[in-house]
Amino acid sequence: MLVAGGPLLAADKPPPPDVHTFANQQGAKFDAVIINAVDGDVDLKLADGRTALIKINILSPADQDYVTQWAIKQVREKAGVFAFSLNNVESDVTTKQDNLTAQTTWQAEFKVTVKNLATVELTNLRAEYVIFYFQVKEGGQSADDGTMRHLSGSAPIDRVPYNGTQTFETAKTSLMKLALKPGVIYTNGGQRASADHLEAVWLRIYDVNGRQIQEWSSENNLTKDLAWESLYTGPKGKEIAPYWGARATPGANTGGRDAAGGNN
Repeated sequence: MLVAGGPLLAADKPPPPDVHTFANQQGAKFDAVIINAVDGDVDLKLADGRTALIKINILSPADQDYVTQWAIKQVREKAGVFAFSLNNVESDVTTKQDNLTAQTTWQAEFKVTVKNLATVELTNLRAEYVIFYFQVKEGGQSADDGTMRHLSGSAPIDRVPYNGTQTFETAKTSLMKLALKPGVIYTNGGQRASADHLEAVWLRIYDVNGRQIQEWSSENNLTKDLAWESLYTGPKGKEIAPYWGARATPGANTGGRDAAGGNN
């Protein structure tokens, strides 16, 4: 019999914190510590001191997830679980002219490439994102005269292989470029040409259980100055206020066409 406050016997000592009770697909259980996990294999140190290299997919679904979470933890605080890159994609480009201007409109979206930095394949992921685009005021006094808007959405990421990549595309938004014809000026002295553009993307990656794996933004000050909860699922075209960064806070995009012919 143990005396209260007395020393624990060896058999009563709790296992080391990294020891995990694994089960295979048939329900057989064993205690082990993960040494490493690479691609489809996990290297384990068993309770008797031996090591074993086994296929991750022979484990129970819960323990496959345990191995995945272990691999994510190893890289999350170092380089991050994913590396990201962006490309602007344009489609449905149309051009029209009148007596005063030449106007081009198009559909714009980001193509996001996700690279897996973890040592195991990651599956059944979901990206939630907010994209930011700047609509320049027609006839504005500078390229910073306009309105920052945002659009949110989500995209599935079915599978990112070990050391591999996967891509997804964000929702599209309509952008416009406008230029005055030769000999035409704005009566307010505004710029003769203006062009909307995609500005940035802010995204979060979640696993199938809704756990956030990583957050990333292409604009360094974005996550500092804005609240995710106020932007995600926001209506298309909602104005961002206050705006972050070097630009002056943009005013409403209400600059109507007030152009006149003249010598320029």
